[in-house]
Amino acid sequence: MTKSGDIVLYSGDQIVVFYGSNSWAYTGLGHIINKTDEEMADLLSNGDVVITLSLEK
Repeated sequence: MTKSGDIVLYSGDQIVVFYGSNSWAYTGLGHIINKTDEEMADLLSNGDVVITLSLEK
């Protein structure tokens, strides 16, 4: 199950960022922190978005 802010692998070759919940099973890659559900919806529901991913150790 996914929730707002989850970053997942979809269909083997696409990255998806959720701004709502979903009951389907995906391969989790990460999660966006410090954003409310409303902020995620505002960021991702209004056209094209550029997202930069980074890895922290």
